[in-house]
Amino acid sequence: PASPPPDRPRSIGQLLVSVPVGPLIIGKSLSAAGVMATNVAAAILVYAATGSTRWVAAVTIAQFIPQLLLAPLSGSRADRTDRAAQMLLGAHYMIGGLIILMGWQALSGFDRERDALVAVLAAGVVGVGFAYGGPALQSLLPTLVRPTELKSVVALGSLPATLGRTAGPAIGAVLVTTIGALATFGVSLLLQLAFVALIHLAFHRRGRPEPSNGRDADVRLRGLLVFIREEPRIRTLLIAVACIGVGIDPMVTLTPALVDDLGAAPALVGALTSAFGAGSGLAVLALGPVHRRYRVRALGPLGLLILCLSLVGLVAAGTVTLAIVAAGCAGLGMTLGLSSFTTLLQYLVPDRLRGRLTAVWAMAFLGSRPFAAGASGIIADAAGVRAALAVAVVVTAVGVIVARPSRLAPPDPASG
Repeated sequence: PASPPPDRPRSIGQLLVSVPVGPLIIGKSLSAAGVMATNVAAAILVYAATGSTRWVAAVTIAQFIPQLLLAPLSGSRADRTDRAAQMLLGAHYMIGGLIILMGWQALSGFDRERDALVAVLAAGVVGVGFAYGGPALQSLLPTLVRPTELKSVVALGSLPATLGRTAGPAIGAVLVTTIGALATFGVSLLLQLAFVALIHLAFHRRGRPEPSNGRDADVRLRGLLVFIREEPRIRTLLIAVACIGVGIDPMVTLTPALVDDLGAAPALVGALTSAFGAGSGLAVLALGPVHRRYRVRALGPLGLLILCLSLVGLVAAGTVTLAIVAAGCAGLGMTLGLSSFTTLLQYLVPDRLRGRLTAVWAMAFLGSRPFAAGASGIIADAAGVRAALAVAVVVTAVGVIVARPSRLAPPDPASG
């Protein structure tokens, strides 16, 4: 008898209300919003206490340097052990960092330069949790859907960062300027606890899937490096992802200084970063039809180009309104480029390497942030915030050249 036709792939909306994908995405979105609210609150407090962009950059460096140090370990564990348990452990580290912030705020407050060191320490603890749990979630999601739904679940995988950047900065800026930093950190703590609860809900009945490698497989990073050496498109995609990471760093590290340069109130830091998140959110809504109509390997470079031009707009912006528009366009370009490049990576890698590739992806996208933040802080303090933004323009322009469509040759998921 003839084989039955394959099941119709579920849309992004249908996946979002399904179990276990829905609870994982919603929980991670709440967690990301809490982390971004904390980041903005800490940036405002540290900049007010020190008046230095370098201290704001130090907070960013502390949060993202664990991506370079721990990603190989966390990626290997994601290919070997219980990915849900790994996510839970990462969430508990983030909770620990928030408890440090809450305790110090309650006992001392962040009003002196030495207090900035506590913010750096807490950001590092949060970063350890993010680095440890991130590869587990990103490598788990593709195993929970059908192959025809891969593009949709990759787009959903970018939703937590998008919502975090949309809602988190606004929440953080409003709370820290109205009811105080302690309440802001408390709200973020509640959101992390909700993430833990939703992880348990996601696998309450279904059970936790084991990685395809099993617990005794060889999951050394060397296996992935051999694969990357034999597949040049992977190298190109990782370089593009790193350029996007450098390009979006100014939206965190430089926004307090940019708002100050424009003569605006500190509360507008949240408005600027929320505009970036709103643009990213619009891109997520459009990803489904756009990916069905256009080749993915062309959309990635297009998104990176939009990000580059948006940074040019930030360099030239003379008013907060123009800066907000440029930030929104940057968010749109970031999501379009990052989602497309990540989709191609997921198509090219077998599941046995997925955890390690996700870890290397995190090293490229998030691990580039400490270097970008450090350079941005030094340049902004020495030559001004516009000069630091100009450096990000140059890096993203290099990414546009390196990741041009001709270097991302078939097989292409848009064309089969």
